[in-house]
Amino acid sequence: MPDEARAQTPEGAQAFVRYYIDLINRTSTVMDAAPLREFSDGCRDCNRIATNVEEHAALGHDYQGGQVVIGNVLAPVMGDGEASVPLYVGQTPLVVRDGSGTVLSDESSDEIPEMYAGIGLRWDDTRQTWLMQDFTVG
Repeated sequence: MPDEARAQTPEGAQAFVRYYIDLINRTSTVMDAAPLREFSDGCRDCNRIATNVEEHAALGHDYQGGQVVIGNVLAPVMGDGEASVPLYVGQTPLVVRDGSGTVLSDESSDEIPEMYAGIGLRWDDTRQTWLMQDFTVG
């Protein structure tokens, strides 16, 4: 994790959001969701993404594409140990293949155009890091 993402500042919150999205994108090449769970504090969509990765990995599936593309990250609204980070994100096309290389159309998706999103963070004093509480797109 970049040092700037460990700062309890608006810039630190923005850096953490970028870092966490990098972790999501990492699952396109490394089917390991543990880092997503490590920095999730009850984040429903974060845990859903992690579960999908774990289930596909257990079945021998591979991902191709599906990267979250960050547009503009806006100034966070800071509270007492919390941050709400507005941003714009899209997603590249995702192709999911089974172990034999067959495309799983029901699991794959087209490109998702850039749209408004919001991320809720909570500062963890013990670990000196932000944790994801919410990731809402659309």
